Amino acid sequence: MELVKVYYYRKKLLQAIGFEKASTAAIKVLMIEIEQETNSKLSFNTLRRFFGLLELKKPNYKTWMTLTDFIRLKSGHTFESKNANITFWKSHHRLLLELTAGDEASIIGYLIKEKNTENFTILLGYLTNHAIANKNIKLLKSIYTHNGLFEGSSEFSKFLSELVMPFLMELKNEDLKQLFPIINLYNFKNNIIYRHIAYSYLNGNYSLIINQMVANDEQEQLFLNSLKAYHIFLTGKVLKQIPKKSLIELKACYPTLAGRYVGYQLLLYPESTTSILEELIKPLAKHFTPHYLYLEIFSALLLNKDFNVLSQLIDSHYEALYEIDHWYAFITLNMYQIAESAVYVKEGQLKRAFIVLDSIHIEQTSSDYFDYIYLFYSIVYYHILQFDDLVGKQKVLATYKKTAQRVGFYRFDEELLINFFK
Repeated sequence: MELVKVYYYRKKLLQAIGFEKASTAAIKVLMIEIEQETNSKLSFNTLRRFFGLLELKKPNYKTWMTLTDFIRLKSGHTFESKNANITFWKSHHRLLLELTAGDEASIIGYLIKEKNTENFTILLGYLTNHAIANKNIKLLKSIYTHNGLFEGSSEFSKFLSELVMPFLMELKNEDLKQLFPIINLYNFKNNIIYRHIAYSYLNGNYSLIINQMVANDEQEQLFLNSLKAYHIFLTGKVLKQIPKKSLIELKACYPTLAGRYVGYQLLLYPESTTSILEELIKPLAKHFTPHYLYLEIFSALLLNKDFNVLSQLIDSHYEALYEIDHWYAFITLNMYQIAESAVYVKEGQLKRAFIVLDSIHIEQTSSDYFDYIYLFYSIVYYHILQFDDLVGKQKVLATYKKTAQRVGFYRFDEELLINFFK
């Protein structure tokens, strides 16, 4: 009986750590995992004896109890993982049943019930995309005019926009235009359209959406003015004046919007950078979290090739800039690291520039921001490559030019890349 139990435990222990045979490597992994899971230690030789790699002796009480606890804990984790999946699927299954029944009141009621669960945003995103695909304007209106669903939306709107925007951006023009009455609803535009700037589609569906928007307040008008003007600039055209805003007005804005306005002022008036720095940037950096303020400011300073101010801001806010509190922050984090790497290139510190650039997770950049940020990344990467790496440089240049042409950002031409640090 004892031997049968030993064989059973051997099988379960190996399954728990993902090994088929009791090798030395497997025993080492098992020893470490047992201590991590149970806070109890079994020696390497004790485990080797248990698996017959040394002369088998009858396991003592402590060994049996520790191994039993370990197997139970591992089985519990597996059950919890499977149970979590079942719980997740259950909520989607219920939503599908509600959609099949087609009762709008019941659908809204179910969303309200799920409002405070971790599945809510995914359910809302799925339902929104389902209604868009089926041109169910009536259901979309019911959802996005129900203010209760969007209370506390700052907690989930960035994720919601990530789920819905890619689908919107691929719609045919006539289908998109049918959705304009929904897109212009307060809860739709503020939780989806304005939360996720679709840079890759500024010459496509996102531009169509933005250009038909009518602002309901001054902040929204500032957003629309800044974005439209910046888009014109990215296409290679002359900068356009936008109405001036005071420091007090900017402090009332979202930090990213305030930064977008300041960035545009830097592009309009590069000769006034010092005064903009003192009168706007520094006070706003004290008022807002720098991580969210500086995204468009850094891109403007890069385009102005103002490496001295970039270096100053990075030194002043290094920890705050690189503090990443959630997955979405890779957009800003990557831009800040590109800027830091560019400063090192300008200073001739290519090794430090490479270390910073190599640490960038460019693939983690949100899809609709990827092309925009990748263009800056390509400029710095091109100049970090060894001067004699002609093949590598040509490959970077070709991808850069192709990307700029595809998204219509003609500001990023070959001359800008080659002469960026001159």
